[in-house]
Amino acid sequence: MNIKDFIPPIILKVKNKILGKQKVDGVIEEEYESYQSAQTKCVNGDYQNVELCDMIAEKTIVYKDSLIQQPNSLTATNVFLLAAINNIRITDSLKSMTILDFGGACGAHFFEIRKFLPETFNLKWIVVETPQMVLSAKTKFIETKELIFLDNMNNLPPIDFIYSSSTLQYTAKPYEFLENLLKVGANSILFNRMMFNENDRDLITIQKSSLSNNGPGPMPKQFTDKIISYPHTTLSFNKFNSVVLKSYNLTWVFNEATGSYKIGNESIIGRGLFYTKIS
Repeated sequence: MNIKDFIPPIILKVKNKILGKQKVDGVIEEEYESYQSAQTKCVNGDYQNVELCDMIAEKTIVYKDSLIQQPNSLTATNVFLLAAINNIRITDSLKSMTILDFGGACGAHFFEIRKFLPETFNLKWIVVETPQMVLSAKTKFIETKELIFLDNMNNLPPIDFIYSSSTLQYTAKPYEFLENLLKVGANSILFNRMMFNENDRDLITIQKSSLSNNGPGPMPKQFTDKIISYPHTTLSFNKFNSVVLKSYNLTWVFNEATGSYKIGNESIIGRGLFYTKIS
């Protein structure tokens, strides 16, 4: 599967099918039958959008440079990633590690975490993204000897650890991508900033945000802020977890609500999940 399937073209020749409406913080949230029907209502939210990807690349460059001048900073997001990496390093006595960052944009996770690891530790960080995001990252020369960008998961080297932060819920086929990630065969996987429904059903809605909220740090002056929207699938926790448990054990569970929001009367939870491969 090519990563261009993350988000299909904005203009789709399908009929909108709205299943129902739920009230969210005073706003009526429409529920859609499919990702494709929700996509027809979305504006500028495609991660193939040149402006969006170029802005994230520019923001990442500024963010990367700012990290050099700041003390190491832990956040609600990267603290779990660092804990997972160090757990793997210690448990498996690794002196090098190859990490697959699925949906890692222009590599901000790499630049955050690299500061915490010894310089002598050999690290290869592979970001898998949409073709346009990869092009934007490469055009801005964000790649390094340790950080590379790919738009597919074909012919990967052996992967020690898979990391994915708030990504699967924005893809057109989240369970298909999940299965493909499991087939990579990494010893450990961390899914962070995941939004789940405990009511045991998937919910397809549209999420809106400002363009400036995408990517790390403030928006560069050459870009104009605007509202963008994209389909979002709140996955059934039971369904998601049962797929992964076929080949992995759930080792850690932690609350991580930064990637979640309330939807009507649904039982929505924000979670981080760390899995280790069954021997």
